[in-house]
Amino acid sequence: MVTTFVALVLISDLNIEAEARLITVFLGVMAIVGAASGATASIMLIRGIIRPIRQLTDGVAALGRGDAGVSMDIQDDRELNNLARTILAMDRERRETEAQLQELAHYDPLTGLPNRTLFHLRLSEAISNSERTGQKVALQLLDLDDFKIVNDTLGHPAGDELLKEISRRLLQCVRDTDTVARLGGDEFAIIQNHLKETFRVEILAQRVINSVHEPVHINGDLVQTGTSIGITIYPDDATETDELLRSADLALYHAKRESAGSFYLYDLALDEEVKDRTRLENDLRKAIENNEFHLVYQPKSDLTTGAITGAEALIRWQQPERGMVPPGEFIPVAEQAGLIPQITEFVLRQIGRDTASWPDGQLADIRISVNLSALDLKRPNFEASNLELEITEHALVDNVERTKETLEGLRDRGIELSVDDFGTGYSSLSYLKHFPLDYLKIDRSFIQDITKRGANSSIATSVITMAHGMGMQVIAEGVEYEDQAILLRDLGCDQMQGHLLSVPLVSTEFLEFFMAQSDSKQTASENNS
Repeated sequence: MVTTFVALVLISDLNIEAEARLITVFLGVMAIVGAASGATASIMLIRGIIRPIRQLTDGVAALGRGDAGVSMDIQDDRELNNLARTILAMDRERRETEAQLQELAHYDPLTGLPNRTLFHLRLSEAISNSERTGQKVALQLLDLDDFKIVNDTLGHPAGDELLKEISRRLLQCVRDTDTVARLGGDEFAIIQNHLKETFRVEILAQRVINSVHEPVHINGDLVQTGTSIGITIYPDDATETDELLRSADLALYHAKRESAGSFYLYDLALDEEVKDRTRLENDLRKAIENNEFHLVYQPKSDLTTGAITGAEALIRWQQPERGMVPPGEFIPVAEQAGLIPQITEFVLRQIGRDTASWPDGQLADIRISVNLSALDLKRPNFEASNLELEITEHALVDNVERTKETLEGLRDRGIELSVDDFGTGYSSLSYLKHFPLDYLKIDRSFIQDITKRGANSSIATSVITMAHGMGMQVIAEGVEYEDQAILLRDLGCDQMQGHLLSVPLVSTEFLEFFMAQSDSKQTASENNS
């Protein structure tokens, strides 16, 4: 198209200077219109420009150079005036488009916060400023507790509203010189600039935790979430942006693992902790290959009759160098490493071996409960009809529709279902009605102080009443004292589990315990008759 235009100019009746200026004007216009529209548009532009070349040259050439503003005062020719207006409109549109592209490139469209790209730019700028001023910079990473549960139970629009409200609260917590960014999903970051005293980092972190924990009203629902925060400080902990992010991420992982709703400042011990976790993961893989696990069974009993109703199978790991490794230490590592399916497979296989050795008929009504993860529910290969599967609240709401379908299939095969550790997750009974559940286990944290006046007793009473209303039996775990058992029975709780009844027992010990309890009950019954 440019060649066609130049040829037309050269054969026109213009002097050399005019020809050169006309070509300059044309190239400037092409820079604005993006060399669009083909030969027809070229001829139209030539007709509109050729007569008042001297008036348009400066304005259009300025547009070609990308000058921000253009001013033209052309009124003596209608056709040219319209063209000038079009060019000015194109210039305004170009500037607006550039601003929109800048916005999209650097800001999160949902919350309006800086996105990951702008976050990295701001962090680099903060580091540069710190090098000049000698003041420190803090990086705080956080994500929301149970955000996926909100999405799955209330829907993604509710999740979006929660993110917008949390973003607003975070902005209220910081200074104008600080940066709050959304890195993606429910992940946020705060860059705290111009730090003279590092104790202000902890003040901000606690302010953020308190603010996020406040309930949010969304479409008539009261949603309560929380957050944990990992903190790192430049230049104390790291001097590069990637190193700072890694340090803050390690601190966040530690905070979430130790105590939800807390913050943790990075220290060098976390690097050693990562190395330990890696070594533990390697040992865990070897343990699966070398069959280093064994099972113990903790009995459950009916709170009214005292009869043994079942037992929970608990895995134990005797590592050759480490000794006995607590489940609370290796199970989270197994989950993170994707080793849970292999461990579950061992548990189910060992239960089959153990129960096969028990006398026929005498333990026919005993159900063995097994803890399952969300990953296990994606591979529901459970056949034994004497199983009771314990599922955490988080696993239940990982994918509501798929989980419901899976549980219904398991129940059709005679497997009973229980929600485990109730009260430690989403803490709402409202969504449990969606699932075919037989039992609800009250977490031991609510049982510890249940005999004291306070919230725990009231919570237990409410949970028992509502669970019975939905057709579920209630099991209290962690019962250690007689007065706890008495109160739970008076409240209508159905079963109990804990050291008051028995410590976890290996297979042969559990069989002896069951037989002794059965003989004792039979003797008592005969004496009463």
